[in-house]
Amino acid sequence: MSNQINQKLLTGTWMMAFAAIFSKILSAVYRVPLQNMVGDHGYYVYQQIYSIYGIFGVLSLTGLPLLISKIFSNNSELQLKQNFRDVFWLLMYVAIFLVMIIQIFAQPIAQMMGDKNIAEELRVTALIYLLMPIEAVIRGYYQSRLDVKVSAMSQVIEQIVRVTLILIVAVLFTRNAFDVYDMGALANFGSVVAAIVASIYLVIFFLHHKTVKLNLWPSFNWNLSQKIFVEGLGIILVTGILVFFQMIDSLTIVPGLLKNGYSVMDAGIQKGIFDRAQPLAQLGIVVVVSFLSVLVPAKQANKDQTVINRVLKFCIGLSLAETVGLCLLIKPINIMFFKDTKSSDVIAVFLISIALYSLVNILVTLNDNRHHKLILLLIVITLVIKTVLNNFMIQQWGLMGVSWSTNISLVFLLIAMLLISNRSIKQVFVQNGFIFKVSFALLVMTLTVWGATEISYLWLNDSRLDSIVVTVIGIIVGVLVYGIVILKLKVFTKEELSDLPILKRIVK
Repeated sequence: MSNQINQKLLTGTWMMAFAAIFSKILSAVYRVPLQNMVGDHGYYVYQQIYSIYGIFGVLSLTGLPLLISKIFSNNSELQLKQNFRDVFWLLMYVAIFLVMIIQIFAQPIAQMMGDKNIAEELRVTALIYLLMPIEAVIRGYYQSRLDVKVSAMSQVIEQIVRVTLILIVAVLFTRNAFDVYDMGALANFGSVVAAIVASIYLVIFFLHHKTVKLNLWPSFNWNLSQKIFVEGLGIILVTGILVFFQMIDSLTIVPGLLKNGYSVMDAGIQKGIFDRAQPLAQLGIVVVVSFLSVLVPAKQANKDQTVINRVLKFCIGLSLAETVGLCLLIKPINIMFFKDTKSSDVIAVFLISIALYSLVNILVTLNDNRHHKLILLLIVITLVIKTVLNNFMIQQWGLMGVSWSTNISLVFLLIAMLLISNRSIKQVFVQNGFIFKVSFALLVMTLTVWGATEISYLWLNDSRLDSIVVTVIGIIVGVLVYGIVILKLKVFTKEELSDLPILKRIVK
């Protein structure tokens, strides 16, 4: 691969990373004032059907664009014209079907979730799937050409509009403009409006810059449909496995707590407290998802694995550090964001899933095509394990049981993926003692951050302001210590570090 294409891949990676990080930070930050304004019960009402939007995000932003970029790569003009039309209409048929199903069965689904009052919220939020074909196909088209600027910009626009509308609804709720369930429906409808705005941007940009004439007359391609469902479903499921886990949690936590004697209100409050972990987890996995947005084209084009190995090492090192750091600082983070320390231990255990999910996501994306059916089977088994464990462990250990069921399910999938992974992928973990050096760096970071926070609490207390100070101290100490140990152990070469925009000048 030429240096020019290599550089384009790396530039695209960081562009998507920065856009995704901005969006995820925004997505995490808005939940803080949202929860503060609407309370744990209101936060539960909003979050209970968040998985509907989350699955849309997987389809339109990560999973489907990844797959579509693979289908469109190296297409002739004639092939592109046909594939674009066929993929678009296949996704439109799926979108219409999903919307109809949710509209018809909203009430039974709400009752399954333990709260019949969220039925209208389900119906409103389901409309967002009608925008999925537009977003997924256009983003996939540009990613297949290693041009991620359009995807990045549309993602940022969508999140800004969405967050703004949600917070406006929350403010109106604090002024008693409507009840808590109307608040949930209107807040989630803000996501639909944001998707419309992003779709308009994508369409205008595509029509203005397109280089191929398209015919979008309705069609159906059976062979392409099979390819998408067989090869793509695995990618879609794994890139969104935490969202599907969240859907399982929505279907099982409140009903499980009701069986334990909670009222609907109290069960909803407990679910709202547990959902504090979601924005932290999403923020933690953003780096891996961003890297994967260009890893598929890189895998197809790069025969010597140079870019792939670098991306893989960065993903592993960063995801493990993020996970450990968040777990260590969960108490002050919980106070800083949500005013109190409720269920901090539950949230910390749940956040272990960041590292597990990141590793699984990488292994699935880099696996050979011959394993697609097996991967799909493994993911389905994982979701079944999660469902069974939830139903059992909620009865025994409440919310802590939900956190452990998530981690146990992901450990099963990670072990299975390691067993079927290519030798070249496995070698990255052990080459030059990589995983052992990273583990040592994490151990040193853990001891240092723990010591720094304990010392900080000698002068500080559990107030919100003091928690901000403790968190900042912990982050600074953790980043510095982890970075220094990584550099001293030469986990990354100078050439690898120079690919990082922030470190490029320092390395030089």
